[in-house]
Amino acid sequence: MKKLVILITFSLAGLLIASIFHFDTRNACITFFNLTWFSQQYAGVCARFEPQINKTAHKAEIALKPKEERFKFKGLSKMIPGPPTMLAWANNTNGQWDLYLRKYGGEVHRLTNTEEDELFPRISPNGEWLFFIRHLGTSSYLGRFSLFNLKEDSLHINSVEFISFIDHHTALIDPLDPKTGKRHIRKMDIRTGKQSDNPINYLPQYKSINLHQPAANKGKNLMYILVNRLGWRVEMVNLVNGNTREIGSGCRPSTAFGSELMAMTSNRGNGQSSIVIHNYKTGDIRTIVDMPGPVSHEYDGTLSSDGKWLLFTVSPNNQTIAENGANYRLYACPIKDCSNPEIILDMPGADSFPYLHVLQSKKHGTE
Repeated sequence: MKKLVILITFSLAGLLIASIFHFDTRNACITFFNLTWFSQQYAGVCARFEPQINKTAHKAEIALKPKEERFKFKGLSKMIPGPPTMLAWANNTNGQWDLYLRKYGGEVHRLTNTEEDELFPRISPNGEWLFFIRHLGTSSYLGRFSLFNLKEDSLHINSVEFISFIDHHTALIDPLDPKTGKRHIRKMDIRTGKQSDNPINYLPQYKSINLHQPAANKGKNLMYILVNRLGWRVEMVNLVNGNTREIGSGCRPSTAFGSELMAMTSNRGNGQSSIVIHNYKTGDIRTIVDMPGPVSHEYDGTLSSDGKWLLFTVSPNNQTIAENGANYRLYACPIKDCSNPEIILDMPGADSFPYLHVLQSKKHGTE
């Protein structure tokens, strides 16, 4: 009887913890028994490091020729009206992630063909550079391509996993501090690579934990940040008064200039994931994409540079992004109505980590 009482007590305690942290019972149990492993690898659809694909899984090399596109591509110029656009993404077809770019409705350029994983392409606001993260085993660094000649330049910043633009000349990055061994947030001049500190590193609630994937709205003292508190969670931080608000469990916060919205990948949904939108002015949080049936493992929801479009990736057979052979496709929809998202890209293998740059002014190719 005594053992039964103890068992019931622990069960009730577990349910209480689950309710406090807004977890379902299954996720709460997984987190409790695997906290150390999860903190280094996966929590739901989100990962500490992006998946290291089995290098022997895919050996079918893809060769893109100017007049031969071996994949479905509806063309953003037809679907998205208005100014020209550039679309950057990563594809895993031959055993690792490589970068691709389509400039202004023209031909597709393969930017990398290495044994490492190149991920998270981000086009600078002035359309001059494409920044990306290169993973080398368990280490990573920030690199950059010139979009004028499509060649990698000399910028190389170690231990960075993510980049997000604050304004036309400044970005947020999340390097590892060699002194403390903790991942923190830095501001970076995108022209020179020069870094400066950020006040979020000194807030009491963040001093002892790693800070990942920063995203901020232009001209606002608000920042979204990814932290691990019994699982990956996106939080909003007011850098003036230090107040924080949890937005939800998940990862990959994405913002855009002049937009009141933040998009993120949530750990909840039909296929155990969905895309959620947060409005920082109204405080509203809503699910904007949660596709039905087997096509419902959404990932990497990203706002276009002008904030008018949502891009995301999803597998047609409910596979995770880390599974070998997962055929993730890129979808897009106007942020005002995502009830009928369209497939915009379906190359062999997985397509993910999209970024849509919308050119606002043709003069000098700047926004």
